Amino acid sequence: MKAVFERRLIPLNQIRKEKLEKAMKSARKNARPPVVEKILRAFIETSLQFSTSGQHAKNFITPVERGFVEPDNTVRTTFMRRMHSVFSLMFESLCKALPDISGDIVFSRIIFALDAMSNSLSTLNKIRQPPEGVTLPSDAKALIRMLVPFVTAAMEAFCQTA
Repeated sequence: MKAVFERRLIPLNQIRKEKLEKAMKSARKNARPPVVEKILRAFIETSLQFSTSGQHAKNFITPVERGFVEPDNTVRTTFMRRMHSVFSLMFESLCKALPDISGDIVFSRIIFALDAMSNSLSTLNKIRQPPEGVTLPSDAKALIRMLVPFVTAAMEAFCQTA
């Protein structure tokens, strides 16, 4: 499993890091906070595009999904080790983009965003029964167009603490 993670995650994480660094560089160049949507897009778009890139992606994603719900945490631990640097960079970038929101809340919202992405990813092209007349996204591009603005709005929303 370790070799599979390295073969799939190293290139994906490189793309994510490059996009995150580009968003941060643009913010520094313009002397502005980074744009939340660009930060989230760096992760979500890369993940969803990969998910529909072929059978090899499905063969990778399915065991990862299963590993996150199984009691044995081997898959989870191995996956998180490979994702730590990208998650840290995303967290740091979002904290800079959202200086008025505490790190605790930013981190919680990252988890919510990743859960939304993961759920969307796992149900894409699977049988769902929407109400009559409702069309759900059926490909990664359509899902990205819907999910990124949704998650961005949630990430930027005011949060009243206790």
